Formats: sequence, structure tokens, C-alpha cells
Amino acid sequence: MNNQENTLKEPQFQGNQSEKTGLGEERLRSLIKERAKLSFEEAKDQDEKVNWFVSIVDKLSEGGFLEDDRVVQDLWECRLINNKEEFVSKILNIMQPVFDLCIERGGEIFRALEQQAGKIAVNDFLSYEVLSPDSIAIHLGLMPRVGIIKDFEEGLKDLAEIVKQSPEIKNIYATSWIVFKQPKLIERFGFRVIKELSEDEKKDLPPHQRKQGISESVISREELLERYAVPIEKSS
Repeated sequence: MNNQENTLKEPQFQGNQSEKTGLGEERLRSLIKERAKLSFEEAKDQDEKVNWFVSIVDKLSEGGFLEDDRVVQDLWECRLINNKEEFVSKILNIMQPVFDLCIERGGEIFRALEQQAGKIAVNDFLSYEVLSPDSIAIHLGLMPRVGIIKDFEEGLKDLAEIVKQSPEIKNIYATSWIVFKQPKLIERFGFRVIKELSEDEKKDLPPHQRKQGISESVISREELLERYAVPIEKSS
């Protein structure tokens, strides 16, 4: 790596953090706050205001992580709130049990939810799904944490071993707002930024994602294996 790459620093997240997962409550609350604002502003009806939050709680409940029916009941009551500030404040208070749960069991939750979505978790932070017979796409956990760079790199090492055993895989894609905002960071890991998604390409995404800049990147099979695969020892 060159000197510029070596100056990249680990993202810092303030607030209470779990020693086990490294997740920061302040950053989690910030993400949920922004999502609540968008839900309130763009909802076409009352149910749509809270559908996203209810779906998160439902997934946690289905996975056996959360058993408090009051959370869903309280979320549904927020449909009737017509003041944005009041709505956001109420959502943050109701979601507190979710924050606590994610801080303590973030990796375990990530693996379970990715499996439910038909993806394959490589570690507690990185998963992948098959796009076509010769391409896969990686996904990162959205829960902010310390050690994110190390987790990503370790995930790529594990992924390289999977790709090594699957000769049909030729390209590995990463498409995200992270690629858009921090192209130098993704390039550090060998990915090449291809393009920013157009408005038309984002039309099927959830409303809050359509407003974000999202870019697509790719790393070839050869580059991934050269960087991250364990070399095969030659027999003497």
C-alpha cells in the first residue's frame, strides 16, 4: 500500500460502546433519527410512516432476539402523530431496546438476518449473495462499529477462500453509499469504482436510499485471490 492509503484512519463512533461488538449507541441513534425523518416526510399513508421500523422489529422477533410485543404496538401508535419532531422523538424512545440489543449482539443478529434474506454471512460484518453464475455481490453490516476496517479485511480473506473453491466466480461487486462517499477507502482493498448509479437505476430502491449517492465497484477474481487468498504451498 502507498503512503496515501496508510493515512486512512479507523472511523470513530462516539457514545456507549460494547467491548464485544464495538457498536456505538450514538451512531445507531443518529441513523435511526435520519430514517425516521425520511419516513415521516415521504410516507404516502400513515402505515408507511412506521413500516420500516416495524419490519426491523419483526425480523428481530422472528429470529428470537426480541420478544417485546409492546415495541410493535407503540410503533403502530406513531402512525397518528402529525408533527415530525414529535414523531422522530417517539421513534427514538421506542427503538431503545433495539439499540441495546444491537450493541450487545450485533454480529449474531447480522448473521441471522442475512441468512433470512438469502445471503451468506462470511463474518459478523460481511456477507454475499449470488448475482449470476459468474458474479457475486458483497454486503456490509450497517451497524457502526470500531474495528470496521479490520473486520472488512478479514471478511475479504474468508471470501477469497470461498471464491478459490468456486472457479465460476469471476467478479465480486460492492454497491453502496459507502463506495460513493469513500471511494479511496474501497480502492484501498483492491476494488475499482465503476460508476455512480443514475436516478433510473435507483428507482426500485427504498426512498431513503434513492436520495443518497450510490456507486458501484468491482474486484476481479484474480485480484481478490492475489491480495487475500492464502498461498498454496508447493510440494517439494
